[in-house]
Amino acid sequence: MATQNRPNILWFCADGQRYDTIHALNSPAALDAPGAMMGRSLLPILNGQADPSVHKSHVICDFYDSLGYSPVDVPTQATMTFDGRYKMVIYHREGDLGELFDLDEDPGEFENLWNEPTLESFKLKRMRAHIDAFMSTISPGLDRVAFY
Repeated sequence: MATQNRPNILWFCADGQRYDTIHALNSPAALDAPGAMMGRSLLPILNGQADPSVHKSHVICDFYDSLGYSPVDVPTQATMTFDGRYKMVIYHREGDLGELFDLDEDPGEFENLWNEPTLESFKLKRMRAHIDAFMSTISPGLDRVAFY
């Protein structure tokens, strides 16, 4: 079977960085991305001008029909944030169902801390960060032209 050759920029971006791809492609073409567009250009990393391990402070993901193995009989939706150490998954409209992993202590994600009573306060702090991360991907609306 022949090996498929891909341009490095698209190969790199194909690994969950779809929003960053647009910025990376716009930069060399001297095109400005719309202000409300998510993502950051990968061009500094691809040019060797930036450390690839600190491109973003967190990773955000949403996924659908994520509980196909469970007794839940309706399509589900979940969101995930990962800040380099903690990974949190919240299953929406499924009650208090979620996952919380400390990947420094449990890199294989075997110990779900979501229901750990002693971590309730920490979980709420992480949930706030989770919501803030997702809200940062949503446009706050039109630019204000006057105070009201």
